[in-house]
Amino acid sequence: MNRCYFLALITFFLISTNIHALDDATEHLERCLELATQGSEYSFREPSSIEGITCLGLSKNPKYIPILGSLLKKDNSDHVRFTVIRALSWMETEEVTDYLLYTIQEDNYYHARYCAALSFSSIPDKRAIPVLEKYIHNLERSERTSIIAILETLSGNDYTSLLLEDVSEEKDLKKLKTKANNEFKAGHYGSTLHYINRALELEPENLNNLYLKANALVYIKNFYDSEKIYTTLLESKFPDKAGVYKKLGDLETTRGNLTEANEYYRKGLDVKTRNPK
Repeated sequence: MNRCYFLALITFFLISTNIHALDDATEHLERCLELATQGSEYSFREPSSIEGITCLGLSKNPKYIPILGSLLKKDNSDHVRFTVIRALSWMETEEVTDYLLYTIQEDNYYHARYCAALSFSSIPDKRAIPVLEKYIHNLERSERTSIIAILETLSGNDYTSLLLEDVSEEKDLKKLKTKANNEFKAGHYGSTLHYINRALELEPENLNNLYLKANALVYIKNFYDSEKIYTTLLESKFPDKAGVYKKLGDLETTRGNLTEANEYYRKGLDVKTRNPK
């Protein structure tokens, strides 16, 4: 066989193979896009929307950023929004900053917000600095350390003053409760949890401390854990059951579940009617 002809044949074969692989990759991403936007969140026989979103993130193709960003709407589940943020963070480009900052400031899911904040460890966008400086007050000690490291890298400033003291050996309940209440009044809900959690380690059955913890959890948008505590309080001898029902109603209102919210408000009014004092 003529050597030039042979080389041409090999070249044609390699080009054809690469084009076929490229076509397969494009077709695969189009399928991922379809799943991400139209697929079911939970599917046993077919790939789910979660897998589609993950696939688009792993592609690191910026053309999918607006599509992924559109899935952050509040009527999508916590799981979907968290997966979208994770996928956007893999893009490692400042093009996703607006979506990350929106999530930190507005999203109702604690873990989605924290994931968005951590994303700035690989996306050095200084626009995140004022948002993270405010957000950090909603974090507890272990999580706060990670965000401080990101802030220091982004700004070059020292944020060690925002670290929380180690209270693992503190045994003065009055001091812990006072600090927790003061931090709550100041709007520093992560710090509130830091002190009240230690108080609850020393006095786990204190219902007033549990109520304060639940209220702080609501403000950092950890609705799942706050709801569990409120439910526990309703089953206990906590005196302000009407107040707990109101908190649950407010929580469901924030979630957009107005029917459930109204039911809690009604129960709260019933309690007040039966116990006017």
